[in-house]
Amino acid sequence: MKNLKYVLGVSEATVLLAACNPTANGPGGGGNGGGRPSAPTTAYSAINVTHALTNPQITTGPASIVLDKNGSNATGTITAGGATYNLTGHTQKTAGTRPPDVVAPLAANLGAPASNWQSPYYDGYTLLADYDPKNPQGPAATVLAGQHVLWGAIDPRATRFGSGAFTGMDEASIIIGGQQTQSLPTQTANYVGEWAVQTAKASGYVGSTTPAHCQGQTFCAYSDLIGANGLFTSTADFNSRTWSMNLAGMNAEGASGSGGNITIVNPVSGTGSGTITGTTFAGSFNTTGGFVSKNTVNGQFYGPNAEELGGIIQGQSNGEQTYGIVYGHR
Repeated sequence: MKNLKYVLGVSEATVLLAACNPTANGPGGGGNGGGRPSAPTTAYSAINVTHALTNPQITTGPASIVLDKNGSNATGTITAGGATYNLTGHTQKTAGTRPPDVVAPLAANLGAPASNWQSPYYDGYTLLADYDPKNPQGPAATVLAGQHVLWGAIDPRATRFGSGAFTGMDEASIIIGGQQTQSLPTQTANYVGEWAVQTAKASGYVGSTTPAHCQGQTFCAYSDLIGANGLFTSTADFNSRTWSMNLAGMNAEGASGSGGNITIVNPVSGTGSGTITGTTFAGSFNTTGGFVSKNTVNGQFYGPNAEELGGIIQGQSNGEQTYGIVYGHR
């Protein structure tokens, strides 16, 4: 029996973010909302978090991701939280998908076929700064690249072990953006994708001792973050300017089992709904079950015909601040 905790981000300690790989079903029919769209706008936003035992900090602000892909290799430059990070030292291309045996029970909870999340769509990359064995702490990021969207999670002070492995520290910036939709289609569209929400408050440190750089610091805890991640199905009605979303996921206990016999240890469910304004969407994003939270989401449609969507989540769980991300495609 094995325990599966599917998390993708800077590290399990830093962000409970999950990569998805839904089926690329194409944009479907519909017009362009009238007239030729103007030149596409590329824009990014970030939520910046400093985890702490008390008084964690969450801010939002502008950001950018420049990803230069070359086969299985990539380099990147990420700007977030007022700093710019050049990630040219090492690349590890990831599958960008959950293991099929974990997707299956989550998809079943949504009443949808697991194949919607299992065909290649996103390319995933782990990007690191140049490695200096005398100073093993440095920026590290996970980036997912869709057709019109990039999202990333960066830890500016990850601890490196050699040229590849790293563990998360106390800070993180979650970034999403890309080619914004200029004019919405005029039909209903269905989306599938991924979401993750967690608390900013930490309850301890990784390991048995306080890291040296944390001595005397107010904000330095970086372990035992509480949250959940999973899959979603969503419908956007571009005529009525409304959207709705159904969520299925798991909390930090993950899933147990092996092969095709996987059980979600502590299932999480939820819903989201709201309105569409221009080419943005906003509304509620609430979870129940293994992780109870009440949040709002603010997002954007991406691509010429709103082929993709993505948004940033903020709210509360048991009195603690939450943050997260949602992203997906038709």
